[in-house]
Amino acid sequence: MMKAIKDMVLTSSDPLQTIQDIRGLLYAISPQGSQPIDNVRWVPIEKISPNDYNPNSVAGVEMKLLYTSILHDGYTQPIVTVYDQEKDHYIIVDGFHRYFTCKNNKDIYDSCKGMLPVVVIDKNINDRMASTIRHNRARGNMP
Repeated sequence: MMKAIKDMVLTSSDPLQTIQDIRGLLYAISPQGSQPIDNVRWVPIEKISPNDYNPNSVAGVEMKLLYTSILHDGYTQPIVTVYDQEKDHYIIVDGFHRYFTCKNNKDIYDSCKGMLPVVVIDKNINDRMASTIRHNRARGNMP
């Protein structure tokens, strides 16, 4: 079975999409399927937008450290998003600075082929804002 899956990916005209389709199928039946991290997907950065309510800010020194971390270790945490099906677009709940680092550094952008790892949560705007605040506070990054 593993060889068949490998062959399917390697012969696909869009290997990444094939892998993401397989991940989606696994997520649908996973015992951990209630956890967004069980379904990380790669999304073109052009389909991702910042939210308009995040009060978080990061100092220049920390942004340089984030850049260095991503440059040397790659993306080790996905961007948390909500998906707007009508617009076929992802809105950032948490991870703006990881997004910003990719968007504004050609070497990072190129290493990710212009894509970012995202997870999707299903939240209304009020719950989304609360999630953003929880993520920020958990890191100690609230003004």
